[in-house]
Amino acid sequence: RGYIEKDWGRSFPEAWVWMQSSNFDHAGTSFMLSIATIPWLGKSFTGCLCAFLCKGELHRFTTYKGVRIKRVDTSVDRIAVELKQREFTIHVDARKTSGAQLISPVQGSMSGKIDESLTSEIRLKVNEGSTLLFEGTGTNSGLEAVGKLKLKD
Repeated sequence: RGYIEKDWGRSFPEAWVWMQSSNFDHAGTSFMLSIATIPWLGKSFTGCLCAFLCKGELHRFTTYKGVRIKRVDTSVDRIAVELKQREFTIHVDARKTSGAQLISPVQGSMSGKIDESLTSEIRLKVNEGSTLLFEGTGTNSGLEAVGKLKLKD
């Protein structure tokens, strides 16, 4: 159980939410969520990549698997997200704490700044139909929220 990522390109997206935690009360539980405005062929779309590991089973919620982003609300210190994929629903309520400034690429130059917290809290609820699969809180979680995500109506 762990988390690693790699980013490619000259710039980060214009807007995104990213969060990750492996520090839940339920041993062996991990959660990662990234929602971003993805540039594609001169246009853009809002894409989602989410992984939830619980009781040894990895659940993937992704744009290419048909996830629907029902809600993304961001403020200075809170992020609320609701995802739906087939019979699964994920509710996220994250509390962002202060973080550190990281340098990020902007048009190939490392001139951007991102505030990333590593002490945030992620409250997570996952349902399969009407059955509650998981409910818990991840502490000491990584969290970033940059720009304003636009969802289709």
